Amino acid sequence: PIREGYTFIGWDVDFTNVQSDLTVTAQYEINTYTVTYTINGELFTTQTYEYGAEITAPEYDVPEGHTFSGWNIPGTMPAENITADALLTINMYTVTFIDGLTNEVILTVNVEHGTSALPPAAPTHTCYSFSEWIGDCSSITENTIITAEYTILGDSNEDGVHSAADAALILRYSMGLQQLEAIELLDVNGDGIVNIADATLIMRCALHLLSISD
Repeated sequence: PIREGYTFIGWDVDFTNVQSDLTVTAQYEINTYTVTYTINGELFTTQTYEYGAEITAPEYDVPEGHTFSGWNIPGTMPAENITADALLTINMYTVTFIDGLTNEVILTVNVEHGTSALPPAAPTHTCYSFSEWIGDCSSITENTIITAEYTILGDSNEDGVHSAADAALILRYSMGLQQLEAIELLDVNGDGIVNIADATLIMRCALHLLSISD
């Protein structure tokens, strides 16, 4: 008889010249089969098991920044050679660029582990100057938020807000009646001089006649 997972190798006694009752027993040898392990279709290793033996998957050191699916194998060796293929994929991360003044999302990009994201052009805002991106967008290894930081322009009294007092100081400076430092931060409209036009812009910001996004 054919037995799954075994090979018939002969009878245990010679029955070519039978002279009395005789019992003859079929002898079988257990078969061995191969498990071939591949990763993304490429050979990793092989294992050999006897039919019905418990299968143990080999160890695999997953590279940093990758996801490994593992091998889908049966618990015991079937009566055939099998191939188990696992998937190894590089991790993807989300880099979100945020406007530090409005908290609005400027851009969202997906990048592979270890690669860099290119910052977009920072939005322009009246009475503010873009300073820098806060956060490291090089060699990304996790989901990351990068924030555009701005410097307030025209804050002549350095209290962190636009007010009528700032407009008055800038106006006095433009008339030669006031000495101020950090003059480059008082040129609100960017025309290279500090004058009544800058004071007017600051007053409009102070009175909320201009929004940040204008």
